[in-house]
Amino acid sequence: MNTTDELERLSRLHKDGALSDIEFTLAKSRLLSQTGTPQADSFLEWRRRYVVRGIIGLVVFALGLLVVFLYTSYH
Repeated sequence: MNTTDELERLSRLHKDGALSDIEFTLAKSRLLSQTGTPQADSFLEWRRRYVVRGIIGLVVFALGLLVVFLYTSYH
């Protein structure tokens, strides 16, 4: 059963009175936190991409400083 089907099932149970407002909200939150949402997934991808780019940038910068230091110390 996929997430959409499960949400529809929970909605029917809530509408029929089998689930209270609080139970429905908790079940829905639990379901969405387990499966992840597309927005959350895309945000995590965005964050990973920029963290990796930042680390690569720092490494390149550090290597550039090392090259400049070594060049100036031998000339």
